[in-house]
Amino acid sequence: MDIINFVFLNLMIIPHYVKGVCDWPTEFQNTTWKDSSKGDIEFTTNTLTGWSITISAVLPHQHFDTWFCHSTDLYTEQNILVLITQSTFQPYGNTVYGYICVELLEITQSSYRYYLRNPISAGVNYERIQMSTSNTENNWDTLCLFDESYASFRPETSEYRVLIDKNQVSNAKIDCPYVFLGTYRYNHSASNGIDSCDISTSTFTMCNDVTDITFDYNVCPTQVAYSKSDTVWCVDTVMNNGNNYVTLYNGNDEETDIDDSSIYRFSCISVSSDLTVSSVSPGSCKNGQTPDKYSNNGTSDIGAILSLVQTVTCPHVDVPNGGTVTYSTNGAVTIVTYSCNEDYSLAGPEVRTCRSNNTWTDEDPTCSMILL
Repeated sequence: MDIINFVFLNLMIIPHYVKGVCDWPTEFQNTTWKDSSKGDIEFTTNTLTGWSITISAVLPHQHFDTWFCHSTDLYTEQNILVLITQSTFQPYGNTVYGYICVELLEITQSSYRYYLRNPISAGVNYERIQMSTSNTENNWDTLCLFDESYASFRPETSEYRVLIDKNQVSNAKIDCPYVFLGTYRYNHSASNGIDSCDISTSTFTMCNDVTDITFDYNVCPTQVAYSKSDTVWCVDTVMNNGNNYVTLYNGNDEETDIDDSSIYRFSCISVSSDLTVSSVSPGSCKNGQTPDKYSNNGTSDIGAILSLVQTVTCPHVDVPNGGTVTYSTNGAVTIVTYSCNEDYSLAGPEVRTCRSNNTWTDEDPTCSMILL
Protein backbone atom coordinates (compact mmCIF):
# COMPACT_ATOMS: atom_id res chain seq x y z
CA MET A 1 0.00 0.00 0.00
CA ASP A 2 1.53 3.36 -0.97
CA ILE A 3 1.88 6.19 1.54
CA ILE A 4 -1.03 8.14 0.07
CA ASN A 5 -3.50 5.29 0.45
CA PHE A 6 -2.25 4.65 3.98
CA VAL A 7 -2.67 8.25 5.00
CA PHE A 8 -6.23 8.62 3.73
CA LEU A 9 -7.78 5.22 4.29
CA ASN A 10 -10.67 5.41 6.77
CA LEU A 11 -9.46 8.68 8.32
CA MET A 12 -11.26 11.83 9.38
CA ILE A 13 -9.94 14.81 7.42
CA ILE A 14 -9.69 18.15 9.22
CA PRO A 15 -8.74 21.01 6.87
CA HIS A 16 -6.13 23.63 7.78
CA TYR A 17 -4.69 26.21 5.43
CA VAL A 18 -1.20 27.14 4.25
CA LYS A 19 0.17 30.02 2.21
CA GLY A 20 2.18 29.94 -1.00
CA VAL A 21 5.87 30.72 -0.98
CA CYS A 22 6.38 31.79 -4.63
CA ASP A 23 4.71 33.61 -7.52
CA TRP A 24 3.76 31.95 -10.81
CA PRO A 25 5.82 32.72 -13.91
CA THR A 26 4.52 35.89 -15.54
CA GLU A 27 2.90 34.00 -18.45
CA PHE A 28 0.49 32.37 -15.99
CA GLN A 29 -0.24 35.17 -13.54
CA ASN A 30 -3.87 36.39 -13.62
CA THR A 31 -4.89 34.10 -16.48
CA THR A 32 -7.63 31.53 -17.08
CA TRP A 33 -7.04 28.26 -18.93
CA LYS A 34 -9.08 25.36 -20.23
CA ASP A 35 -7.64 22.15 -18.79
CA SER A 36 -8.29 18.85 -20.58
CA SER A 37 -8.97 17.07 -17.30
CA LYS A 38 -10.19 19.81 -14.91
CA GLY A 39 -12.22 22.30 -16.94
CA ASP A 40 -11.57 26.01 -16.41
CA ILE A 41 -8.71 26.79 -14.03
CA GLU A 42 -7.60 30.24 -12.89
CA PHE A 43 -4.20 31.54 -11.83
CA THR A 44 -3.78 34.61 -9.64
CA THR A 45 -0.34 35.84 -8.60
CA ASN A 46 0.41 32.78 -6.48
CA THR A 47 -2.74 30.64 -6.30
CA LEU A 48 -4.51 28.24 -8.66
CA THR A 49 -8.23 27.50 -8.39
CA GLY A 50 -10.36 25.00 -10.28
CA TRP A 51 -7.79 22.17 -10.34
CA SER A 52 -9.93 19.91 -8.18
CA ILE A 53 -9.10 16.71 -6.33
CA THR A 54 -11.41 14.32 -4.51
CA ILE A 55 -10.37 12.49 -1.36
CA SER A 56 -12.20 9.26 -2.10
CA ALA A 57 -10.79 7.13 0.71
CA VAL A 58 -13.11 8.67 3.30
CA LEU A 59 -16.86 9.20 3.55
CA PRO A 60 -18.24 11.65 2.83
CA HIS A 61 -15.78 12.37 0.02
CA GLN A 62 -13.87 15.64 0.36
CA HIS A 63 -13.33 18.01 -2.59
CA PHE A 64 -10.61 20.65 -2.81
CA ASP A 65 -9.64 22.86 -5.73
CA THR A 66 -7.20 25.55 -4.51
CA TRP A 67 -3.41 25.32 -4.71
CA PHE A 68 -0.48 27.58 -3.91
CA CYS A 69 2.75 28.07 -5.79
CA HIS A 70 5.27 26.09 -3.75
CA SER A 71 8.41 26.38 -5.92
CA THR A 72 9.55 27.62 -9.32
CA ASP A 73 13.16 26.46 -8.78
CA LEU A 74 12.82 23.83 -11.51
CA TYR A 75 10.97 26.00 -14.01
CA THR A 76 13.80 27.78 -15.83
CA GLU A 77 15.69 24.65 -16.85
CA GLN A 78 13.10 21.87 -16.57
CA ASN A 79 9.73 23.64 -17.00
CA ILE A 80 8.38 22.19 -13.76
CA LEU A 81 6.13 24.03 -11.32
CA VAL A 82 5.62 22.56 -7.84
CA LEU A 83 2.19 23.16 -6.28
CA ILE A 84 1.00 22.60 -2.72
CA THR A 85 -2.59 22.27 -1.57
CA GLN A 86 -4.16 25.23 0.20
CA SER A 87 -5.95 22.78 2.49
CA THR A 88 -3.98 20.51 4.79
CA PHE A 89 -5.28 17.47 6.63
CA GLN A 90 -4.73 16.03 10.10
CA PRO A 91 -5.03 12.26 10.18
CA TYR A 92 -3.97 10.97 13.61
CA GLY A 93 -2.98 14.52 14.50
CA ASN A 94 -0.29 14.70 11.79
CA THR A 95 -0.72 17.46 9.22
CA VAL A 96 -0.43 16.20 5.65
CA TYR A 97 0.13 18.36 2.57
CA GLY A 98 -0.61 17.51 -1.03
CA TYR A 99 1.94 18.27 -3.78
CA ILE A 100 1.94 18.02 -7.56
CA CYS A 101 4.89 18.54 -9.90
CA VAL A 102 3.63 19.94 -13.21
CA GLU A 103 6.02 19.53 -16.16
CA LEU A 104 4.99 21.96 -18.92
CA LEU A 105 5.86 21.86 -22.62
CA GLU A 106 4.72 24.69 -24.89
CA ILE A 107 2.69 23.56 -27.93
CA THR A 108 1.65 26.95 -29.33
CA GLN A 109 1.71 30.48 -27.94
CA SER A 110 -1.67 29.75 -26.39
CA SER A 111 -1.34 26.12 -25.29
CA TYR A 112 0.78 23.73 -23.23
CA ARG A 113 1.09 20.00 -22.80
CA TYR A 114 1.78 18.91 -19.23
CA TYR A 115 2.67 15.84 -17.24
CA LEU A 116 2.17 15.16 -13.53
CA ARG A 117 5.42 13.76 -12.15
CA ASN A 118 3.78 12.11 -9.15
CA PRO A 119 2.53 8.60 -8.32
CA ILE A 120 -1.10 7.58 -8.74
CA SER A 121 -3.10 7.46 -5.52
CA ALA A 122 -6.23 5.33 -5.25
CA GLY A 123 -7.17 7.32 -2.12
CA VAL A 124 -7.38 10.55 -4.14
CA ASN A 125 -9.66 9.17 -6.87
CA TYR A 126 -6.68 7.76 -8.79
CA GLU A 127 -5.13 11.19 -9.26
CA ARG A 128 -1.38 11.74 -9.52
CA ILE A 129 -0.38 13.43 -6.26
CA GLN A 130 2.32 13.18 -3.60
CA MET A 131 1.76 13.63 0.14
CA SER A 132 4.14 14.81 2.85
CA THR A 133 3.94 15.82 6.50
CA SER A 134 6.20 18.79 5.65
CA ASN A 135 5.16 22.01 3.93
CA THR A 136 8.77 22.86 3.01
CA GLU A 137 9.55 19.89 0.75
CA ASN A 138 12.43 20.47 -1.66
CA ASN A 139 13.67 16.94 -2.23
CA TRP A 140 12.74 16.92 -5.90
CA ASP A 141 14.22 13.45 -6.45
CA THR A 142 11.45 12.03 -4.28
CA LEU A 143 8.69 14.59 -4.65
CA CYS A 144 8.89 14.80 -8.47
CA LEU A 145 10.18 11.25 -9.07
CA PHE A 146 13.58 12.22 -10.49
CA ASP A 147 15.25 9.37 -8.63
CA GLU A 148 15.50 6.43 -11.07
CA SER A 149 14.24 4.06 -8.39
CA TYR A 150 10.85 5.77 -8.86
CA ALA A 151 10.87 5.55 -12.67
CA SER A 152 8.01 3.05 -12.77
CA PHE A 153 5.73 5.56 -10.99
CA ARG A 154 6.17 8.27 -13.64
CA PRO A 155 3.54 8.83 -16.34
CA GLU A 156 4.19 7.40 -19.79
CA THR A 157 4.70 9.77 -22.71
CA SER A 158 1.10 9.12 -23.80
CA GLU A 159 -0.44 10.10 -20.43
CA TYR A 160 -0.52 13.84 -20.88
CA ARG A 161 -2.89 16.75 -20.41
CA VAL A 162 -3.42 20.01 -22.26
CA LEU A 163 -3.89 23.63 -21.19
CA ILE A 164 -5.36 26.23 -23.57
CA ASP A 165 -5.51 29.95 -22.84
CA LYS A 166 -9.23 30.71 -22.53
CA ASN A 167 -8.82 33.99 -24.40
CA GLN A 168 -6.92 32.43 -27.33
CA VAL A 169 -8.64 29.11 -27.90
CA SER A 170 -8.69 29.27 -31.71
CA ASN A 171 -4.92 29.83 -31.77
CA ALA A 172 -4.38 26.39 -30.20
CA LYS A 173 -5.28 24.53 -33.40
CA ILE A 174 -2.47 22.42 -34.85
CA ASP A 175 -2.19 20.12 -37.86
CA CYS A 176 -3.45 16.64 -37.14
CA PRO A 177 -0.57 14.12 -37.39
CA TYR A 178 0.29 13.38 -41.01
CA VAL A 179 0.18 9.60 -40.60
CA PHE A 180 -3.44 9.91 -39.48
CA LEU A 181 -4.63 12.22 -42.26
CA GLY A 182 -7.24 10.77 -44.59
CA THR A 183 -10.84 9.59 -44.69
CA TYR A 184 -11.95 6.59 -42.63
CA ARG A 185 -14.88 4.24 -42.28
CA TYR A 186 -15.49 3.02 -38.74
CA ASN A 187 -17.66 1.24 -36.26
CA HIS A 188 -18.02 2.28 -32.62
CA SER A 189 -17.94 -0.12 -29.66
CA ALA A 190 -18.63 1.64 -26.36
CA SER A 191 -17.31 0.39 -23.03
CA ASN A 192 -20.92 -0.14 -21.89
CA GLY A 193 -21.29 -2.87 -24.51
CA ILE A 194 -23.31 -0.87 -27.06
CA ASP A 195 -22.12 -1.09 -30.67
CA SER A 196 -23.05 1.50 -33.28
CA CYS A 197 -22.00 2.96 -36.65
CA ASP A 198 -21.84 0.60 -39.65
CA ILE A 199 -18.24 0.37 -40.84
CA SER A 200 -19.44 0.20 -44.44
CA THR A 201 -21.09 3.65 -44.33
CA SER A 202 -19.97 5.63 -41.26
CA THR A 203 -17.12 8.02 -42.01
CA PHE A 204 -14.91 10.75 -40.62
CA THR A 205 -12.37 12.81 -42.52
CA MET A 206 -9.46 15.22 -42.16
CA CYS A 207 -9.45 16.11 -45.86
CA ASN A 208 -11.61 19.24 -45.46
CA ASP A 209 -9.19 20.97 -43.08
CA VAL A 210 -5.92 19.50 -41.84
CA THR A 211 -6.57 20.84 -38.31
CA ASP A 212 -10.05 19.29 -38.01
CA ILE A 213 -11.69 15.89 -37.78
CA THR A 214 -15.23 15.90 -39.16
CA PHE A 215 -17.72 13.08 -38.53
CA ASP A 216 -20.73 12.39 -40.72
CA TYR A 217 -23.41 12.46 -38.02
CA ASN A 218 -26.11 12.23 -40.68
CA VAL A 219 -25.08 8.62 -41.28
CA CYS A 220 -24.23 7.73 -37.66
CA PRO A 221 -25.23 10.17 -34.89
CA THR A 222 -23.03 8.56 -32.22
CA GLN A 223 -20.98 11.39 -30.70
CA VAL A 224 -17.59 9.76 -31.12
CA ALA A 225 -15.53 12.71 -29.83
CA TYR A 226 -18.04 13.62 -27.09
CA SER A 227 -19.27 16.68 -29.01
CA LYS A 228 -22.66 17.80 -30.29
CA SER A 229 -20.86 19.43 -33.20
CA ASP A 230 -19.68 17.10 -35.96
CA THR A 231 -16.23 18.76 -36.04
CA VAL A 232 -13.42 18.83 -33.46
CA TRP A 233 -9.90 20.31 -33.61
CA CYS A 234 -6.51 18.72 -33.16
CA VAL A 235 -4.65 20.59 -30.40
CA ASP A 236 -1.81 18.23 -29.50
CA THR A 237 -0.34 14.87 -30.45
CA VAL A 238 2.40 12.62 -29.10
CA MET A 239 3.71 9.26 -30.24
CA ASN A 240 4.31 6.35 -27.89
CA ASN A 241 5.28 2.81 -28.95
CA GLY A 242 4.44 3.69 -32.55
CA ASN A 243 0.89 4.82 -31.74
CA ASN A 244 -0.38 8.40 -32.00
CA TYR A 245 -2.22 9.99 -29.06
CA VAL A 246 -4.18 13.01 -30.31
CA THR A 247 -5.94 15.48 -28.04
CA LEU A 248 -9.10 16.84 -29.65
CA TYR A 249 -10.86 20.08 -28.70
CA ASN A 250 -14.59 20.61 -29.02
CA GLY A 251 -14.53 24.28 -29.96
CA ASN A 252 -17.94 24.59 -31.59
CA ASP A 253 -20.30 23.60 -28.76
CA GLU A 254 -21.61 26.24 -26.35
CA GLU A 255 -20.52 26.29 -22.71
CA THR A 256 -24.05 25.31 -21.76
CA ASP A 257 -23.68 22.12 -23.84
CA ILE A 258 -20.66 20.90 -21.84
CA ASP A 259 -21.96 18.63 -19.08
CA ASP A 260 -18.83 16.46 -18.56
CA SER A 261 -21.11 13.45 -18.76
CA SER A 262 -21.87 12.94 -22.42
CA ILE A 263 -20.48 16.18 -23.89
CA TYR A 264 -16.91 17.22 -23.07
CA ARG A 265 -14.65 20.06 -24.15
CA PHE A 266 -11.70 17.68 -24.71
CA SER A 267 -11.24 14.08 -25.80
CA CYS A 268 -8.28 11.85 -26.61
CA ILE A 269 -8.03 9.45 -29.54
CA SER A 270 -5.26 6.85 -29.56
CA VAL A 271 -4.55 5.53 -33.05
CA SER A 272 -2.63 2.33 -33.83
CA SER A 273 0.46 2.47 -36.01
CA ASP A 274 -1.31 0.47 -38.74
CA LEU A 275 -4.38 2.77 -38.58
CA THR A 276 -6.84 -0.10 -38.06
CA VAL A 277 -8.04 0.56 -34.51
CA SER A 278 -8.28 3.44 -32.06
CA SER A 279 -9.59 4.12 -28.58
CA VAL A 280 -11.43 7.30 -27.62
CA SER A 281 -11.72 8.66 -24.10
CA PRO A 282 -13.30 11.83 -22.70
CA GLY A 283 -10.94 14.48 -21.37
CA SER A 284 -7.23 13.69 -21.37
CA CYS A 285 -5.23 10.72 -22.64
CA LYS A 286 -5.35 8.25 -19.77
CA ASN A 287 -2.88 6.10 -17.88
CA GLY A 288 -2.55 2.78 -19.70
CA GLN A 289 -4.62 3.87 -22.70
CA THR A 290 -3.81 1.98 -25.91
CA PRO A 291 -5.55 1.91 -29.30
CA ASP A 292 -7.05 -1.54 -28.77
CA LYS A 293 -8.07 -1.27 -25.12
CA TYR A 294 -10.72 0.80 -23.35
CA SER A 295 -9.49 3.61 -21.14
CA ASN A 296 -9.96 3.18 -17.42
CA ASN A 297 -10.65 5.82 -14.77
CA GLY A 298 -9.23 3.69 -11.98
CA THR A 299 -12.44 1.85 -11.17
CA SER A 300 -14.09 1.02 -14.52
CA ASP A 301 -13.61 1.05 -18.28
CA ILE A 302 -14.70 4.20 -20.11
CA GLY A 303 -14.78 5.48 -23.69
CA ALA A 304 -14.98 3.46 -26.88
CA ILE A 305 -13.02 1.44 -29.42
CA LEU A 306 -13.19 2.28 -33.13
CA SER A 307 -12.43 -0.27 -35.83
CA LEU A 308 -11.01 1.68 -38.78
CA VAL A 309 -10.68 1.31 -42.53
CA GLN A 310 -8.74 4.09 -44.22
CA THR A 311 -10.24 4.91 -47.62
CA VAL A 312 -8.32 8.00 -48.75
CA THR A 313 -4.56 8.34 -48.31
CA CYS A 314 -1.23 8.09 -50.10
CA PRO A 315 1.43 5.53 -49.24
CA HIS A 316 4.64 6.65 -47.60
CA VAL A 317 7.54 7.35 -49.92
CA ASP A 318 11.06 6.00 -49.55
CA VAL A 319 13.65 8.31 -47.99
CA PRO A 320 16.67 8.54 -50.32
CA ASN A 321 20.02 7.49 -48.95
CA GLY A 322 21.79 10.67 -47.86
CA GLY A 323 18.59 12.72 -47.82
CA THR A 324 15.37 13.60 -46.04
CA VAL A 325 11.66 13.78 -46.87
CA THR A 326 9.20 16.38 -45.53
CA TYR A 327 5.43 15.89 -45.78
CA SER A 328 3.01 18.83 -45.90
CA THR A 329 -0.70 19.09 -46.57
CA ASN A 330 -3.58 21.53 -46.59
CA GLY A 331 -6.05 18.69 -46.13
CA ALA A 332 -6.98 18.52 -49.81
CA VAL A 333 -3.51 18.33 -51.37
CA THR A 334 -0.52 16.52 -49.88
CA ILE A 335 3.03 16.98 -51.13
CA VAL A 336 6.44 15.61 -50.22
CA THR A 337 9.62 17.66 -50.51
CA TYR A 338 13.02 16.01 -50.89
CA SER A 339 16.36 17.43 -49.80
CA CYS A 340 19.87 16.01 -49.66
CA ASN A 341 22.48 16.21 -46.95
CA GLU A 342 25.61 18.29 -47.30
CA ASP A 343 27.99 16.88 -49.93
CA TYR A 344 25.05 15.20 -51.73
CA SER A 345 23.09 16.42 -54.76
CA LEU A 346 19.48 15.66 -55.70
CA ALA A 347 18.74 13.78 -58.90
CA GLY A 348 15.04 13.76 -59.76
CA PRO A 349 12.00 15.75 -58.60
CA GLU A 350 12.29 17.94 -55.52
CA VAL A 351 8.51 17.92 -54.95
CA ARG A 352 5.91 15.19 -55.55
CA THR A 353 2.12 15.41 -55.15
CA CYS A 354 -0.41 12.84 -53.99
CA ARG A 355 -2.86 12.32 -56.86
CA SER A 356 -6.57 11.59 -56.68
CA ASN A 357 -5.91 7.88 -57.29
CA ASN A 358 -3.69 7.80 -54.17
CA THR A 359 -0.38 7.53 -56.02
CA TRP A 360 2.51 9.99 -56.16
CA THR A 361 3.53 12.02 -59.18
CA ASP A 362 6.94 11.34 -60.78
CA GLU A 363 9.49 8.77 -59.66
CA ASP A 364 11.59 8.47 -56.52
CA PRO A 365 14.57 10.85 -56.61
CA THR A 366 18.04 9.91 -55.34
CA CYS A 367 20.82 11.71 -53.52
CA SER A 368 24.29 11.26 -55.01
CA MET A 369 27.53 12.05 -53.24
CA ILE A 370 29.36 14.98 -54.76
CA LEU A 371 32.83 13.91 -55.82
CA LEU A 372 35.47 16.62 -55.28
